[in-house]
Amino acid sequence: MADITSPPAHNGVQENGRIREGLAEVLPIEGNKVFYNNVQVFNRDTSVLALNVFESWRKEHAPPGRAGRALTEELKKTNEGLTVFEAMAASGLRSVRYAKEVKNLKHVVVNDLDEKAADNIKANLKHNCIPETIAEASHSDCIRHMQHNDLAYDVIDLDPYGSASPFLDGALNSVRNGGLLCVTCTDSAVLCGNHTDVCYYRYGGTAPKAKYCHELALRLMLHAISSAAGRRKRAIVPLLSLSIDFYYRVFVRVIDSPKDCGNLAADTSLLLQCVNCEWHELSPLAQPKSEKNANLKPGTLLGQHGGTTPPATCPICKGRLVMGGPCWTGPLHDASFVSAMLTESSDSQHKSEKYPGITAWKKVHGLLTAVSMELPGSPLFCTLDGLMSITRAPNCPLQKFKNTLINLGYKVSHFHREPMAVKTDAPSEVIFDLARAWALQHQEASGVVLKPKIEGFLDKETSSLPDSDWRKINFEEPVAKDGDEEKESEDGKEQHHKKRTPMFLPNPESNWGPKRAAAGWPGGKCKKVKTGHEEDEKSSPEETPTAE
Repeated sequence: MADITSPPAHNGVQENGRIREGLAEVLPIEGNKVFYNNVQVFNRDTSVLALNVFESWRKEHAPPGRAGRALTEELKKTNEGLTVFEAMAASGLRSVRYAKEVKNLKHVVVNDLDEKAADNIKANLKHNCIPETIAEASHSDCIRHMQHNDLAYDVIDLDPYGSASPFLDGALNSVRNGGLLCVTCTDSAVLCGNHTDVCYYRYGGTAPKAKYCHELALRLMLHAISSAAGRRKRAIVPLLSLSIDFYYRVFVRVIDSPKDCGNLAADTSLLLQCVNCEWHELSPLAQPKSEKNANLKPGTLLGQHGGTTPPATCPICKGRLVMGGPCWTGPLHDASFVSAMLTESSDSQHKSEKYPGITAWKKVHGLLTAVSMELPGSPLFCTLDGLMSITRAPNCPLQKFKNTLINLGYKVSHFHREPMAVKTDAPSEVIFDLARAWALQHQEASGVVLKPKIEGFLDKETSSLPDSDWRKINFEEPVAKDGDEEKESEDGKEQHHKKRTPMFLPNPESNWGPKRAAAGWPGGKCKKVKTGHEEDEKSSPEETPTAE
């Protein structure tokens, strides 16, 4: 047995064939080649931190309604720990880490459909000295298990091989009011627009090919979760939504609130995307409540009160438009939850003592910093290189482009997956006119006549920019100052320049990505729709055999 209290020198397969990660050690199966993908260390490190933060955070953030407040008060009195269900556990590595590294965990059920996997889970729990009162192995179909255990768990972790969509209904049936869903999807080819038909039947929406595909993938996942929750008169609150490497991971709180379900249509939008340029537009399905329409009921359809008419062609280049969605256009993150996680990850003196099993601190803190600086309330984005490719002018320095938008009175940030993203509340016309102004200034300074990708793009006489001589707008002007403080966008000052926090880290080694699926357990058949953490990038979008 191994009662491990400190992480290994390196995560992964050790000389004795055992897998060490964090405070967990799992045993190899006789006759089975050890499968381990170190890309997923960050996934599990983030999940361990998220569960620790959620356990205390939920006591300060009650679900809406009398029942939610009573539940939270009871939690404060009893300090009852989390009950967790890992639906597709394979070796049980993740749950072993939960049992040993989550501070106030009451019980975790470690499930797998494969009999040999379940036996291996039992052996690994025993090997790691975890008592049965804390963790129990389960051999069952996770969908049936969740459907037959109503409101049984505070946390449900879904980390399948491919799409999590088949498991969402069961998970939403089994998670408690105010509980947490941790959902991973690895079918990035589907979510990023390569298989429109598959994307629709899995997630209830489609994804046109675009530079913002990774953010749209998260929003399609959240749309699928929110739709499944709404059928049970439950609503979702996304706490943290991450696009990482080749997969997507969301942490979503589920609340019992028919009133909040009424806002679901307002948080859901159809998408129009130009096939030639970066222009796109989101059209919500219902009227969001505001001061202007305070007399309307939540969820009033836009069409009933004069909603906008979509253009027939792209207003920028007159190109053909394609439709995508519907997708979630509510918040991707909860600011208080992200702030709590960021505080824990930045406490350099105590974090290693408090969370001895977490090793990917640099990447965790960098990604959370990037998330905390994202502009809320502005779904999707353009990319600077995409805009410049239209003009065929040399790239404008990213910071100059952002500063110019800020000086015009708009807010702007990056996207945590895309450093060249321009996520802003500025109208599309302003963004394209800025790109046009930059190209014209370069053309005048260099004397080289540009031939833009879109014919006539530089010939426009009028502009949405406020300056009457908009062609000479000053891209060199620093961000305007107000006293001693810089004028800043909603996402905060460019904090990474002051804190020097690296946010967009390179891959630590070559061939960093998914591995081929394991062939199945010895003596058994491969299972469909089963556990795993990586998707074979060459496989079809249909479900494929299990990966361990």
